[in-house]
Amino acid sequence: MNELQLPKRQLIVTAATALLFLHFIPPSEADSPGEDLDFSSKSSSWKVKDKDDANQSQPAIKKTIPSQATTGTTIKRTDPAVAKSVSAVSNTKPKVRPAAGTCTQAQLWALACPALLTLNNRHQHDLLWCVPATPENIATEKKMLEEWWGINSRQDLLKQLTWINSGGHRAGFDRMVQLSQMGAVEAFKAKLDPKSLNEFEEGMQIVQEFGPQLGSKSLLGWDYCRYIGLCRWGTLCGYLSPDEAWAKIMPAAKLLQNSFSSWSDLGKNYLIGRHYWQPHSNLQPSFESNYKLLLSDPKSPWVTIPWKTDLSN
Repeated sequence: MNELQLPKRQLIVTAATALLFLHFIPPSEADSPGEDLDFSSKSSSWKVKDKDDANQSQPAIKKTIPSQATTGTTIKRTDPAVAKSVSAVSNTKPKVRPAAGTCTQAQLWALACPALLTLNNRHQHDLLWCVPATPENIATEKKMLEEWWGINSRQDLLKQLTWINSGGHRAGFDRMVQLSQMGAVEAFKAKLDPKSLNEFEEGMQIVQEFGPQLGSKSLLGWDYCRYIGLCRWGTLCGYLSPDEAWAKIMPAAKLLQNSFSSWSDLGKNYLIGRHYWQPHSNLQPSFESNYKLLLSDPKSPWVTIPWKTDLSN
C-alpha cells in the first residue's frame, strides 16, 4: 500500500489556485460527558467510575488550513526518531489487573504518556491493550476505531500511524503559525468563503495564542500521545502484535521524553492540541480537570513514574 494514500476520515480538497485545503481531522477520543474519579483506598487501579451515558461521541470538525504553496515554506513533516517505527472505548469498568512485572518501568512510562486519553476512556494505565481482551471489549474497540479513525484493518491502522508520523495535526498548525508570522493572515482570509473563514479564524485564534510558546514542539505531544493510543487499541483488536506495538511505542515515547521537560509540560501540549482539534468541545474542562488530578493524585502514573525514567532499554 502506498503510505502517502489519504486515510478514510481525511478529506483534502485542493482549489485550482492551490491556496488552501480543507482537512477533515480524524479524532482521537470517543469522548464521554464527564467522569467521577475513583481514588478510594479500596480501588486497585487508578481509573474512573462508570456512567450510563459514557462515551457519547462528538462529530469531528473541518479546519481550513493554508497549504505549503500559500506560505511558501516547506514543512519538515517526518520525525526521524520515530520514522523507522512506522511500517473501544469500553463501558465496562476494568476489573482484571495485569500481573506484576508484565511491563518494564520504561514501558509503563510510555503507557503513561496518553494518560489523559486513557483516563477519559476508562482504560487501564498499565496494560498494553488498555482493557482485558474480552470479546465484548474487542468488539467495542473495533467499532470505535472504525467510527472515529476509519480503521477496519491492519493496513488502515498503519496508514493512520504514518499520517501522524508524517505530520499529523502538527503540519497544519505549523503552516498557520508561519502564515501569522508572515503577516499574511488578512490576505488569506480575503480568499475564503464564509464557512471556511469561520473555521480558519477559530484555528488561527488558537495558533496565535499558543504557537509562540510551543515553538518547535508544535503539537508533538498531542500527536504522539494519540499515536501511542492507536498502537494500544490496535493491539487489542489484533492489528498489531505486542512486539510490533512496543517497537512503535517506545521510539515515540523517547521522542516525547526528549521533547518535553515533565508530565506537566506534555499534558499541556496535549490539551492545546485537543483544543485545536475541537475548539467547541464541552469536554475540554473535564480534560483540564483530569490533567490536574493526574499531576496531584498519589496513585496517578504521572506521580508514581518519574519523568526521567531511563528508556534506553
